[in-house]
Amino acid sequence: MPRFSVVPELCRQDGICASVCPAHVIKGPKGMTPVMKPGREDSCIACGQCMAFCPHGAARVDVLPLEDMQPIDRKTLPDASSLDQLFRSRRSTRHYKNEPVPKELLEQLLAATRHAPSAKNRRALRWVLVYEPDMMRAIGDAVCDWLGEMLADAAKAPLLGEAKALVRAWRSGLDPFFRGAPHLALAVTPKGAHWAEADAAIALTYLELAALPHKVGCCWAGYVSTAARMHQPLQSLLGLTENELVSGGQMLGFIALRPTSSAPRRPFPVHWL
Repeated sequence: MPRFSVVPELCRQDGICASVCPAHVIKGPKGMTPVMKPGREDSCIACGQCMAFCPHGAARVDVLPLEDMQPIDRKTLPDASSLDQLFRSRRSTRHYKNEPVPKELLEQLLAATRHAPSAKNRRALRWVLVYEPDMMRAIGDAVCDWLGEMLADAAKAPLLGEAKALVRAWRSGLDPFFRGAPHLALAVTPKGAHWAEADAAIALTYLELAALPHKVGCCWAGYVSTAARMHQPLQSLLGLTENELVSGGQMLGFIALRPTSSAPRRPFPVHWL
């Protein structure tokens, strides 16, 4: 179980770590060296909040590597205008360059998703990164097989016309599933894990936004994600266990066509209370 502690010579007894702890497991009002509350050890979620907010670097959680901590340089943080441009420039990418993204860059993008919020910091997620062209084709074939099974049972295929068109396109050499993307990132979560699908959606969004400054585009992989929930051969191909499911995915690759302006968007309805 996680254990909270402080470095006594660094601690200023300011009470900050106790005040920011979301699980309320730290006892430490101003003027007292903070300690973990007796009997609350199982309640610590190892979120690192105490370490992130301590201005003196005194807080420790034994399961969190100290070497992973980095000071925040607020001068380099994007301002509101830069963030607005980032959000407006985001488009689902459907035209990719015919070249692989270096594995080192993909690892860097996946590392950024570690900082995505997760319900109660459960972090019940792992990635399947499909990198090789042969595996991408094998996954496409599996999706096509799943659609073929759907077509054989009209009750399972309410959109028969779309399914037929997809199968026909893939078997004729087109790519309706990946749009030419060279890679695929799938967020895998335990079945029945509370809030796991929301965690996966947030992590996938972090991945997409982290990719944009590197000229790597993403598009949500709906066909693959749906097929992976229903088609056992595809589950085996992806290395899923019987207790796992694909909660979402992004195909990704270097962007071939970039937008020159932001497209108009209808606002979401808002009900103020």
